[in-house]
Amino acid sequence: MDILGLLKELFSGVLYLFTAEGLKTLVMFVISGVPIYLAIKKDYEPALLLPIGFGAILANLPPVIDQVTGSATASVLGSEGFLTVLFNAGIKNELFPVLIFIAVGAMIDFSPLLKDPSMIFFGAAAQFGIFATFLLSLVLIPIVLPQTAGNDSLILRLASAIGIIGAADGPTTLYVANHFNLADYMAPISVAAYSYMSLVPVIQPPVIRALTSKEERMIRMTYTEERASKLALILFPGALTSVQNAVIAREMSFRKLMTASLAATVLSGCVGVGMALRGLGVWALVGQQLTNQFSLCILLLVLVRWRPHFCFSLRRVRSLFSFGWKLLLSSLMDTGYQHLRSFVIGKKFSSEALGYFNRGKQFPELLMNAVNGSIQSVMLPVLSEQQSDLERMKQTMRRSIMASSFLVLPLMAGLAAVARPLVSLLLTDKWLPCVPFLQICCIDFAFYPIHTANLQAINAMGRSDVFLKLEIIKKSYGIAILCVTVFCFEGVLPIVWGAVVSTVISSFVNAFPNKKLIHYGYWEQIRDILPPIVMSLTMFLAVSALGRLPLGSLPLLLVQVAAGVLLYGGMSLLFKPESFRCLVQTAAALRRKAAGQSKGGTEA
Repeated sequence: MDILGLLKELFSGVLYLFTAEGLKTLVMFVISGVPIYLAIKKDYEPALLLPIGFGAILANLPPVIDQVTGSATASVLGSEGFLTVLFNAGIKNELFPVLIFIAVGAMIDFSPLLKDPSMIFFGAAAQFGIFATFLLSLVLIPIVLPQTAGNDSLILRLASAIGIIGAADGPTTLYVANHFNLADYMAPISVAAYSYMSLVPVIQPPVIRALTSKEERMIRMTYTEERASKLALILFPGALTSVQNAVIAREMSFRKLMTASLAATVLSGCVGVGMALRGLGVWALVGQQLTNQFSLCILLLVLVRWRPHFCFSLRRVRSLFSFGWKLLLSSLMDTGYQHLRSFVIGKKFSSEALGYFNRGKQFPELLMNAVNGSIQSVMLPVLSEQQSDLERMKQTMRRSIMASSFLVLPLMAGLAAVARPLVSLLLTDKWLPCVPFLQICCIDFAFYPIHTANLQAINAMGRSDVFLKLEIIKKSYGIAILCVTVFCFEGVLPIVWGAVVSTVISSFVNAFPNKKLIHYGYWEQIRDILPPIVMSLTMFLAVSALGRLPLGSLPLLLVQVAAGVLLYGGMSLLFKPESFRCLVQTAAALRRKAAGQSKGGTEA
């Protein structure tokens, strides 16, 4: 081959541009330059327009022309072309759409969504575009593509792939098109999918000019970005941890939870202290909380055998949704109701009164949440296993109520009796006005073991509908009592006493369904916990009388606590109520089980 022929073959691509077919390629190059220009110069959707522009250039690169035959010997779109290789390597086997999803997800800033979760509904509304585009495509495809007329299968597959464009979802569009074997239509579908959103900045200006005046368009609106709290990141590991906690509760493997929680607490505490020593201020608390949640999630993944799987069961979703939405609604109602009393006090009275109320509520609530959380985590899986044996379920519930009441009632009574020296010692004398609120709240929280046991039994029977009805009834008269105490009485104390009245009534309401479900009525429950009630009241009166001793806060607190423990423990040993015997038997069984496990491990 002479030098001239070699040069012609070397520059065959350039020479191709001056042919009739090459002019079409030049036109496509110019068109491709438009999105590239808009992306770089105008900063219009660069993540979309740049790939579209360069992709169009690559797809229209000139082929290599054989100077002997005059035909194309190689092309980017030929059987050996690099775009064909990329298609087979990533599109055909569905690898690239997955990578695109990962990349786009990594680029997304979820802070606005975490700041305002209601925005999720706007995203959900966009999915309706899928159905609108799908239905419109079914009508238009036979008209635009006459060759598809009569081929219902092809029309349906094309409409399904095109319909995804209605959600502005390019990767999923390519995935669906490839899944339905629409390789012949992949190019126009891809262009349409990725041009859909890139046309928004082109279409918007004339639409805005048509709908607004020049003066309105000249308005400069300032924007102050409000970042979501960093603690909102706890939601992501928390979602996974909640499933792991459910597995632990079902298998009664609470030792694993204790091990993971202890390790996560120590690790997060070290991180928090280290950040505080480096002068990071409040960020030390953020680091501690995030470290705790993420490390707890990782440790539970190691200790718990459950792993998430890529599977989906519509039947299970229906059953769980049918059961769960009632509990969710009940929980939302209860959360709002629990904060309603503080809201009313803060609105009608001074912030000082609200502070005293919240501080007085803090101590008994802290104790009750610790005990109540333990009861709930154990009772539900145990009662769920026994739901087919009502007599056994009743006995389990009786033991739970008696054991929890035997512990909670003296705690609340003792806390109410030592409230004054305790507050004076921990919070100083300036917080002594919160003592009456603390004592009244102790009476309120003393009824919670009955609430918890009855509600957990209802859930274990799968009757979330009954649970929701009870919440509606309780919140109705609870709000009515709150209104009476606000408008008919003066001061904050009547509002707090109204909460006690509501709690007493609720204990009857919660127990009412179980009289029919498991034949365990309210009066029978009262008889079971009557001995701890009497002993707790006796202890309260005796410890309260000791509060008159002329001692300092710390000595008086020590004397009262010691007297209360000795008096309640002595009455328990003397009278041996059934609740005490139940607790002793449970402790003995746990000790034997631990000894058996230890012996088995030693022999192994």
